[in-house]
Amino acid sequence: MLLIHDLGEIYAGDTFIFDDVGKSDSYDRELESLRISLDKLPSDQQDSFLELWQEFETGNSIEAKYARVMDALVPLLNHLEVAQPHDNPHGLTKSQVITKKSFIKETSEALWELAQEIIDQSVAKGLYLDE
Repeated sequence: MLLIHDLGEIYAGDTFIFDDVGKSDSYDRELESLRISLDKLPSDQQDSFLELWQEFETGNSIEAKYARVMDALVPLLNHLEVAQPHDNPHGLTKSQVITKKSFIKETSEALWELAQEIIDQSVAKGLYLDE
C-alpha cells in the first residue's frame, strides 16, 4: 500500500506537509501521476492498484491507518537522522509538528509515543523551535 501511495508522487512530487496551498490540490495531482504510472499495466492491475491507493488516501481500513502512520513517521525519523544540527529553514516549531502528526495517536498510542520521542530529539538537535 505504501509503495502504491508513492506512485502518486512520482510525477506530482511529494507535497511538503506544511504547504497548505500545495496540499489543496495534491490529491488530484497525485491521482493523475498514479494514472500515468499505472497506464503501463493491464487494466485489472490498474484497477486493483487504484483501489489500494484510494484506500490509503481515505484511511478507513486498519491497514490504511497504519500505512498512513508509517508514512508520517518516516520523514520525522529521516529528518532527525540526516539533517545537520539547527537545520530549520522554515522556522518550524514543535507545536506545528505535533499538530500535523497528532493523528498518529488515534491509530497507535505506542507509535505516538515514538513520534513524540523523535520530535523531542529533533528539538534537542535544533531542528524545530521549542516555543
